[in-house]
This record gives sequence, C-alpha cells and structure tokens, in this order.
Amino acid sequence: MLADNVDKLAQDVACAVRAEVDFYKSTRVVTDDDLLASCADNLRIALNSLQEGAAFDTSPAVATGSRRAAAGVPLPAVMDAYRIGSYRLWDAVVDIATEKRGVSRDMMIEATRRIWRFQNVYTDAMTSAHQSRPCTRSWRMKPNGPR
Repeated sequence: MLADNVDKLAQDVACAVRAEVDFYKSTRVVTDDDLLASCADNLRIALNSLQEGAAFDTSPAVATGSRRAAAGVPLPAVMDAYRIGSYRLWDAVVDIATEKRGVSRDMMIEATRRIWRFQNVYTDAMTSAHQSRPCTRSWRMKPNGPR
C-alpha cells in the first residue's frame, strides 16, 4: 500500500527538507530534481525492506553522500534531511496502521524497529561516503546561510 505512494511520499519528504533544513532552504546547490530523486530512491529501498524483509541496500545512501560532499553540502544538513525522511516514513506507516484493520501491535513494533535500523544503517553509509570524499566546494556560513 505504501509502496504504491512512494512518489507522493518522496515529494512530501523533498518539500519538507527544502522547508526545514536551513542549507537546503537557502541554496539550490542540490536541485529540486536531484533532491526528489534521492528521496524516492531511498524511500523505495526502505519500503522494500519493510514489506519484503529484504536486506538494506545502502548504495543509494552512498551515492547521495558522495554527491552531497562533491557539491559542498555540509554533513549536518544531509543528516537532517535523512532524519526528516525517517520521520515522514514513520508518519506514513502510522497513518496506514490507523486506517487499516488487522495491523497488530507486534507488526507496528517490528515496523518501528526496521525503520530506525534503516535510518541508522543508511545514515552511517551516507556519512562514511560523505566523509571519504573531499568537498569540492567550500560554503562559508554566515548567520542566515551560505554566502
């Protein structure tokens, strides 16, 4: 059910990142199309893991970390974006659980475990990739964002 709405959820996450993360709000270093594609790729992997119990494929997180480092996006901004994605994913799971009959307490506990495990594994993979690639741009931050 949630997998059928991944594009809508990805759009929601991308809009939230653009609105809530100062770096993404004040620059267009990451294009809207790139941000949306990254959100969609990451959410597809998360949803596949939730629904199928599949192992986490961290290659989209590694690719995102490398691209963001190359663009000069500060690591904390990317981590904030990942946190927002996890929160929005959790909200979507809760919405489905409250609308659909037959979702047990145990199912919700397992979904919760998998979402937070996913968030940890994905953030670690993205962070490692970001830190292993030298930033090609240097953004000097002033109080209201990059100059």
